[in-house]
This record gives sequence, structure tokens and C-alpha cells, in this order.
Amino acid sequence: MILLEKQRQRRATGSNLQKFLAKLAQRHGLYASRYKVYTSILERFVKIIKESKRRVVCLDLGCGDGFFTRFLAGLCDLSIGIDLNEHSAWRYRWKNNSFFIVADARRIPLYPSSVDLVIIISLLKHVSNWRSIIAETSRILRLGGLVIIQLPNLHALIEPHTKVPFISFMPVHLRNLITINMFSETLQWDCTLQEVIQALKASDLKILGVFHHAYMPKLKPLAFSYFIIAMKREIN
Repeated sequence: MILLEKQRQRRATGSNLQKFLAKLAQRHGLYASRYKVYTSILERFVKIIKESKRRVVCLDLGCGDGFFTRFLAGLCDLSIGIDLNEHSAWRYRWKNNSFFIVADARRIPLYPSSVDLVIIISLLKHVSNWRSIIAETSRILRLGGLVIIQLPNLHALIEPHTKVPFISFMPVHLRNLITINMFSETLQWDCTLQEVIQALKASDLKILGVFHHAYMPKLKPLAFSYFIIAMKREIN
């Protein structure tokens, strides 16, 4: 009982710290900047795909509350959101050309070569064996289809998920101890830009571009994420 109470207190402390840091990030323009950048990127690439296709099917993996699924529904002919758990917001974000599925992104319940665009926003770092998500993405993408991956830099000075400063400089076991005890989860510390690019190439996905996005314009060197754009290509 004493151990459980101490664990509960640590998690409460972690939750309060995360809330405080989230408010600080919001004050510095993190969230407004992030969603503006994300939606502009999605709109740009959907337009590119629509130039060569009559019908565009989009998939939002790890869709959470469905914000981006609904946004894509305004750009695509069909938008599908998949998450491991149902979210209450799905009820009012459902549209005629969009729907949501409760499923594991490592086993996507869609036919091969059935999707034109897959977006994976802030998902891989939460999933053990995250490479299987990339393999599944390649399976369901049509030739010429695109995947857009947003990948927070877990090794930034301020890790953008927990927002704990300098956690990336700690030994792995200590990082896991902090995230498990304070935030009730683990992060996949091997989910780096280089490893994700290698996994994409191994799954017959051609890298079209990689660029950075600063979470905090006023504190640019401290925290940022990557965007990786890749295309399904023919197997040689």
C-alpha cells in the first residue's frame, strides 16, 4: 500500500509538472504554431496527389480525437481515422466521407494498395515495435502514394512529449523510470530520424524530403520535430 501511494504521488507530481510545462509551451506559441504548420503541410500534399488521381483516400494513423481526420475529410474523397482507443470527440467529428476504426496501427484492417495518403503524427514514439507500423503503411499504400510522418525529437534539450529538460542526456533506464513512474508510459528512444528513415527505405518507401519544425519560435534551439515525406515505389 505504501509503495502504491508513493507511485500515485510520483504520477501526480509528473502530471502537474507536465501541465505546467504545457502551459508554458502554449504561452510561447507551441500549439497554435504546430497546428497551423501541420494543416498547411497536409493541404499541400493532398493537392499534389489530387492532380494525378480522381479519388483520394487518406488515412490518419493514431488519430486521437480525430482533428486531422476531420481536416482531411475536407480535402480528400474519403478520410479514415484509426486509433487503439475510441475517443468521445469522434461522435461530432464524423462526416459523410470520414469514419473511425478502433484498431492497432501495427495491424491495419485495410486491403493492400487501398490508400493514397497516410499521416502518422506523433505516434511512432509511443509504440513498441514501431517499425511494423511502417511496414503496414507500405502494404496499404498504392504505388505513388505518400506517407507523412511527424516525428518529435526525443533527444532535444527539452523533450517535446514529457517536456522534461535534459532527459535525453540521462541513461536509458533512468529515462524509462521517469516516464513510467511520472507519466505512466514508456517512450521508444530508438525512434530517431535516422532509424525511421532506414525503416522506410527497408519497406520500399522512397524518401522525398525531411525538414524541421520548431515547436517554440522564441526558443528554436530547444525543441523541434521532424517531418518526413516518403512515397511508395515499385519493388526493384
